[in-house]
Amino acid sequence: ARGAGLPATALVTDMNQVLGRSAGNALELRDAIDFLTEPATRDPRMLTLTLALGAELLVTGGLQSGPEPARAALQQALDSGAATERFARMVSLLGGPVDVLHDAGLPAAPVQVAVPAPRRGRLLACDVRALGLVVVALGGGRTRPGDRVDPRVGLSQLLPLGRAVNAGDTLCVVHAGSDAAAAAAAAGVQDRKSVV
Repeated sequence: ARGAGLPATALVTDMNQVLGRSAGNALELRDAIDFLTEPATRDPRMLTLTLALGAELLVTGGLQSGPEPARAALQQALDSGAATERFARMVSLLGGPVDVLHDAGLPAAPVQVAVPAPRRGRLLACDVRALGLVVVALGGGRTRPGDRVDPRVGLSQLLPLGRAVNAGDTLCVVHAGSDAAAAAAAAGVQDRKSVV
């Protein structure tokens, strides 16, 4: 960016767990819509990161004088519904559903399976890259250019680190195209969560 004469900043953020509650195309879009339309259920980590990144953009673009007024303006846009309205307009102008907030037309996977905690304990670690590869194996990402992406598949209801669980509690829900794919993904998730 500097070489091109553009101002740039970088934020170091926590990537030790999934941001939000889902991983997968349609599932993450559902999370984004819920983030805009259901303030009481907003993931606190996602809100913090959204405000921090947005504040950097506003300050860098000269639209705000500093990070604090920028965050306040962004919070006001979220609270007033202005951000939600702008999102809906953008989706519509890009050829998406006119009423995306009420009927996003998101595809759903035919198989949804809860992944149980193998034992009682606390979630202490999460291999986020490995969970991403589970989603790719479900068809939610590409391993080669030109691979077809299945927007229906992924993981939802992912628990945050620090959460206490009992044996059998749901660690997450796998969304898959087949029973076999769901079983493989569930095994992959149980491998990649540390319940101690």
